[in-house]
Amino acid sequence: MKTTDLFALRMGCALLVASGVVASGELKKGVWSSSNCGAKPASPSLSYNDTIDNFNESVKAFNTWQAQALAYYNCLVKEANEDTKIISDSINQQQTEHNAYVQRINAEVAAYKAQVEAALQQVNPVPAEGSMPTDENTQQ
Repeated sequence: MKTTDLFALRMGCALLVASGVVASGELKKGVWSSSNCGAKPASPSLSYNDTIDNFNESVKAFNTWQAQALAYYNCLVKEANEDTKIISDSINQQQTEHNAYVQRINAEVAAYKAQVEAALQQVNPVPAEGSMPTDENTQQ
């Protein structure tokens, strides 16, 4: 496998991670949604105009809902942070691989340039500074 093919394969794998194939949540049209936290708990209504017992039960239901909502939003934050880390790590890895690839290509180009310059120097040597070119046909 050529180096460029390997690089393309790595980039493709990294893009799969960044696109959400491996991540937990889903991003569609600018809206992120969780795939692990379940449905958002429905808020209960409080009963103000009924009996005290019904009011107390509705307050209990509200307190239960608050705990469920807290757990739900904590789950969302945790999952979103994990997704953000996966995306960030993926992009950083892609950038590191890209930079290494560019450095390798630059080194190859520099090495090839040095070879070409050395070959040209052998074919057409440049006289040292301050020396006069000699012509074998010229007599003194």
